[in-house]
Amino acid sequence: MNIFQAIVIGIVEGVTEFLPISSTFHQIFTAKILGITQTDFIKLFEVFIQCGAIVAVILLYWNTIEKDRELVKKTLIAFVPTAIIGFALNKIIQDVFFNSTSLLLCAFIVVGFLFFIVEFYFSRDKNVLRRSLTSFTYTEAIVIGIVQACAVLPGVSRAGAVLLGMMFMRFKRDEAARFSFLLAIPTLFAASFFDLFKIFGNFKI
Repeated sequence: MNIFQAIVIGIVEGVTEFLPISSTFHQIFTAKILGITQTDFIKLFEVFIQCGAIVAVILLYWNTIEKDRELVKKTLIAFVPTAIIGFALNKIIQDVFFNSTSLLLCAFIVVGFLFFIVEFYFSRDKNVLRRSLTSFTYTEAIVIGIVQACAVLPGVSRAGAVLLGMMFMRFKRDEAARFSFLLAIPTLFAASFFDLFKIFGNFKI
């Protein structure tokens, strides 16, 4: 990997990480276009730049993290199902999805169409999305955690899954986006930490 390739991958990660368009999918295909071969160094690089996204969210929402302990608890509760499902399916995902361009494309296209359908449905009544995070329950947090777990599949957006799930629960878009950002902190941190263990051979999968 040269400097130009590193800058491009970094920009792709920064732009796509918190948009509902699957940053993993875009990183994989950008790497293919640039002719970058997957090595341990490339994997370490991808983990490193993902840490930048974690730091950005922590700085952005530091006041919320510090003052709203109830929301922080719900965020951690929502993270648990994702962690369990992601760990259980890790080997299958790595062996099947990461090696299949067609599966990646199918997942990406299906999620894209789902967004169009959902947006069309809610556009008919703009007042239906009116809930705020103050009414968010622990049970709903678990459900959102399960929904986010769908994003362990490359091509499925983590942010998009959370947004769609919370919109179906009638949360305002900005409130759903806010929780999606907060949920990204433990999710990305755990994923990065897990990848580092695998890269350095301390955790055999």
